[in-house]
Amino acid sequence: MPAGGAPPVYRRSYLRRDAPLLPGAAIGFDVVTEQKFADREALEAWLAAVSQPEVAEQVRADEARFLDPRHYFAYVVEEHVTTSG
Repeated sequence: MPAGGAPPVYRRSYLRRDAPLLPGAAIGFDVVTEQKFADREALEAWLAAVSQPEVAEQVRADEARFLDPRHYFAYVVEEHVTTSG
């Protein structure tokens, strides 16, 4: 793990193939991974740390064991929470 450690939130949500909301829909993934950071600067610091050659090599080797690069996507999103009441 790079200096600074893991993101404060690292969540994996696995697809329930036994309970599809849209039966027959083509699904090209089995898990959604979410990482949360305090702010953009924390994200950029973490990315810089995991991009260091010795760390990046370890990350790539680990990912090669379980990721299909054809179905791997990464996005930055902005969270908006709506509550009732």
